[in-house]
Amino acid sequence: MGTLGWNRKPTSIECAVAFLHKAIGSIEGADWHEVADKLSRIGAGEFEDYKP
Repeated sequence: MGTLGWNRKPTSIECAVAFLHKAIGSIEGADWHEVADKLSRIGAGEFEDYKP
């Protein structure tokens, strides 16, 4: 299971959208640079071993 609790098949678009919605909705930062840095890391741990 990933860090955000996403544990379904990565090929499901509905699951991917739900994952991104949850991840983006929880991001906060002091400025846009901090927010952008956090956005750039979304899914890094979830998809690092994914191979189609």
